[in-house]
Amino acid sequence: MRIALDTNILSAVLSGEPTARHIAARLSQARQAGDILVICGLVYVELLAHPHMTRDLRDDFLADTDILVELDFSRDVWELASDGYLPYAQRRRQNGVPPPRRVPADFLIAAHAKTRADCLFTLDDGYAINFPNLRLLETAQRAG
Repeated sequence: MRIALDTNILSAVLSGEPTARHIAARLSQARQAGDILVICGLVYVELLAHPHMTRDLRDDFLADTDILVELDFSRDVWELASDGYLPYAQRRRQNGVPPPRRVPADFLIAAHAKTRADCLFTLDDGYAINFPNLRLLETAQRAG
């Protein structure tokens, strides 16, 4: 199985957040089962914003944890992200809510997971609303 990882999963582990132990155990189980862990280019970019992160530390971390980085998005990823973002923005406008709070990056991360992986491992329940057909890996937050 291919498991796409959201930035918040890796950030939680790197920061030692309360969910880090559960996440690390789940990632270890996945690796032992032969699953492939993958991130898209946007997660790669976002990781560099983690406190005290450098390019070398990021790349070493990804190599040490056997996480593949997929930097290219095909047209189907861009189209799927657009298909998710449009109704999201329309719902917000119809409900009189200020301009979209989610950035297109979230929709691209989801579209990458939907087209290039079997599921997305995330702590963000918003993906379930905006991508109802995207399989989400159970997280500590939802397992709670």
